[in-house]
Amino acid sequence: MAALQVKVEELGDAGTFAEALKRDRLQVIELYTAWTGPTAAAKTAWRKLAVDMGGPLPCDLSTACLDRMQGAPGGEPLAAFPLTSEPQWVLFKRGKQVAAVTGMDLPQLMKAVQRFSAETPAVARETEC
Repeated sequence: MAALQVKVEELGDAGTFAEALKRDRLQVIELYTAWTGPTAAAKTAWRKLAVDMGGPLPCDLSTACLDRMQGAPGGEPLAAFPLTSEPQWVLFKRGKQVAAVTGMDLPQLMKAVQRFSAETPAVARETEC
């Protein structure tokens, strides 16, 4: 069986962030701070989840530097997120935030991805301390 490839796109500015939110697929965006950078183990974890699911993930994966986005026009959806060293994962569907998971909690992330990769208008916020 060939290794599953997992693509993680860097949303480098508010314009690319806004474009990602317009996509029909579920968007899973890791928010990180400039002093910490994206979670190094995240890509490996996403690849493992894809293998566990038996195929490609039902979402687009991205990273965004929170402190760069918060003050920029178009970064308004991220204004409520604190600047922290802990990873923050935000899920958007058709421009609307549908969930957020704090920390590298793979079971919670996968549960949220599976729930919101299908058509669901509900909004949820899930966090881990």
